[in-house]
Amino acid sequence: MCETQPKESVGLNPMVYRQTAASRFSHCQAPASWSGDVWSFLTKLVSDFLNTEEGRKNRQPLQADGLAFSIALPAELCRHFFSGVVELTEESVLRPIFGKRIGAVEDEAPFLQVTVVGGRKTPARHVDVIVYHYDALTAEERTMKGEGGADTEVTATWQVVSINARATEGKEPPTPMAMARNMAAGLGLPEGIGGTARSYTAEEFMTAILYWSRRAMAGD
Repeated sequence: MCETQPKESVGLNPMVYRQTAASRFSHCQAPASWSGDVWSFLTKLVSDFLNTEEGRKNRQPLQADGLAFSIALPAELCRHFFSGVVELTEESVLRPIFGKRIGAVEDEAPFLQVTVVGGRKTPARHVDVIVYHYDALTAEERTMKGEGGADTEVTATWQVVSINARATEGKEPPTPMAMARNMAAGLGLPEGIGGTARSYTAEEFMTAILYWSRRAMAGD
């Protein structure tokens, strides 16, 4: 007789709330039949999948301690997501922005960001969900800022920090800036604030630079 594994607590980290339909980022869209909001739908969708045998088995660790992982959603769930990545053409109109990323933690460094004016999101063919354990996040990273100082800490054991949807089947590398921030975090540099300690090879940087030299995020 097989023992049923206890259901793991899954919630949304404050960072993922920037991924709305009106943003430049990948986003989830709840079906018309769903009675709640999109965030409750996303929470249920991810929680239900992560607590299946497939969801437990196919997690790809992002840290040696196992406190962060990436997992690809099955094809039947990808229909609820849209990708904010736009492939550029010579007619694309680009808008440069210098500032902190949306949802940045305190003291995180601003940087140059480029969006596509009028860029349209496309239905996702592949979706990776990035999940962090409660212990892998700082108190600030777990805290939802409310109006009038009514802050709320997210206490779920596993927290969805990002949805990475794309319109292609191939693997999508992080942006070179995200990679640099993560690597700086591993080196203890101030430019690493807000990143996750990682190291990358020259080939991984090359792949990311070439990939993102032909793509940008849809404008807000």
